[in-house]
Amino acid sequence: MKTYLFQFGRTPQLSQAEGEARYGHFEMISKKCPDFYQTSGEAIENPQAFLDSLGGTIRIAEVIDTVAFPKVTDLLVEELMQIVPEGKLTFGMSHFPADEWKLKTLLIGIKKALRKHDRSVRFANRTFRNLDAGTLHNENLFPPKGAEILAIVNDENKLILAKTLAAQDITALSERDYGKPVRDMKVGMLPPKLALMLINFAAIDKTLPKKIWDPFCGTGTIAVEAVRIGAECACSDVSEKMITATKENLEYFFPEQRFQIFEHDATTALSQKIDAEAIVSEGYLGPMFLREVSDSDLANAKHDIEPIYERFFAQAAKSQTIKTLVICFPFWRTRHRRDAFSEKALAAAQKFWKNALACEGLSSRGSLLFRRDNQFVGREIFVFHKR
Repeated sequence: MKTYLFQFGRTPQLSQAEGEARYGHFEMISKKCPDFYQTSGEAIENPQAFLDSLGGTIRIAEVIDTVAFPKVTDLLVEELMQIVPEGKLTFGMSHFPADEWKLKTLLIGIKKALRKHDRSVRFANRTFRNLDAGTLHNENLFPPKGAEILAIVNDENKLILAKTLAAQDITALSERDYGKPVRDMKVGMLPPKLALMLINFAAIDKTLPKKIWDPFCGTGTIAVEAVRIGAECACSDVSEKMITATKENLEYFFPEQRFQIFEHDATTALSQKIDAEAIVSEGYLGPMFLREVSDSDLANAKHDIEPIYERFFAQAAKSQTIKTLVICFPFWRTRHRRDAFSEKALAAAQKFWKNALACEGLSSRGSLLFRRDNQFVGREIFVFHKR
């Protein structure tokens, strides 16, 4: 058994739910550091590959020990010499909550102690600030070539020390988001990180489905992420333009592969066989709004989306192979400074599907919510199993 720390991103409730779908139970380790969670389980054989399959995790680290501040230096000198046993030793540290004075004290003390062991040593914290994921990759601060040590203050004011094993690859994420051939602001842009979360929510017993179907595929973001982490993905959309966009994006990232992509109205019966185990889709979000939504806007938006979902859920339930359905409904920030939801869309789903989400941070409707601060249409995420 190993004990790991996961640093979650800006939506820790979503990230925790994703982590629990793929690995095990997580607990917040300190109210002072609400984005760090601890879990224990089987060893993660390839931490970077595992993190690359997650959308909401910034770091994965293995716990070394929990100690009082004065005992840190000797322990970490021994640990660093084990991680990089010979040659030049490049290391870094990050202290949470951020504390530049303590970080500077630790970095200088560890460097001096390592030099007493005749080690050539350099630390990567140039301004005595915490390291970001980009620096970790640029400096290669992962065992066995380098090291980042995390020092996290727990609720007893002791330090949980951990060695970073993997960090989010911002460059690769940006390439898949901004570097793809076709992007379309008018239909909304699903972030690759959120697409990965949706795919991982479809896991059964920590295992991803072998094949999924995205019936509202848009520009193919879910398909790109699914194929990248080893799942097949059938893609369909009512728009011929979106089908073309999905083909171009998939062919750009996976030029040697062939895909099942076809034009289809998700509210009607399928015209071809799809042997998928799960549906994973952003769903139809309706009109975009650049301001808070008025009562009349809300009524029109619901009138637009609700018949689509009602027919879609009925058709999806007819599939003999699909047992799991991960979907995003829209929800809206109104002029009354409240969030508004679609009761009819949820009721339509519940005729055929039961909500399978059972994690912390759920809304009163049993959903997980995702919305950027400057957005007025958010995504309400459900995971359904067939009744």
